[in-house]
Amino acid sequence: MRAIPIAHLVVLGCALALAPNIAAQTVYFTSSPMISYADDHSAVITWNTNAPSDSRVWYGTDKNNITQSAEAPSTGTTRHEVRLNNLRPGTAYFIKVESARTASSEAESCGIRSFRTPSTGQPAIRNQVIPVVEKCASPKGDAASHEREDQAHMEAAIQHLKQAQAELQKAEHDKGGHRVKAIQLTEQAEREVQAGINYDSQHETERRY
Repeated sequence: MRAIPIAHLVVLGCALALAPNIAAQTVYFTSSPMISYADDHSAVITWNTNAPSDSRVWYGTDKNNITQSAEAPSTGTTRHEVRLNNLRPGTAYFIKVESARTASSEAESCGIRSFRTPSTGQPAIRNQVIPVVEKCASPKGDAASHEREDQAHMEAAIQHLKQAQAELQKAEHDKGGHRVKAIQLTEQAEREVQAGINYDSQHETERRY
């Protein structure tokens, strides 16, 4: 029987020792669910979690009967994106969002959120926070030591700053140097907002923006 090199045994032992801790890691949301895009027949819902996990959205037109579901094709990500298809124009939908690593480590966005699809011919919705219409008593999947602020407004600010940068990039001429300066300032503002999100994600104290 061929002997296994000691170095390989050490690596294998470390991997086995770490595996239970990885699987048991609590999953929690680091940003609120948002609509990155929605037209009269579909919507793309996005959110972030602290650890790689799967992506699922429950939805329906009756907040007391949210039974339809959609999942992302890929799993094991911290940046989640789920598409809802075959929606009706000008209709209010209610959603709940879930991410899980294992059956015992699942995060669910607290409360029920709602959005309305645009009517036929109306402009699409982009980068919009999905408001909570029915709050829950306590966040599922958020352990006391991992409570995090609902940072929907901070996330929305980043999206608006990105849009501002894109529009400034499209603008013609240099505007006496002011256009370039404006681009630099929006980039700096985006970094500061992201730094604020990261800071809050590393601290236990909850604050409402």
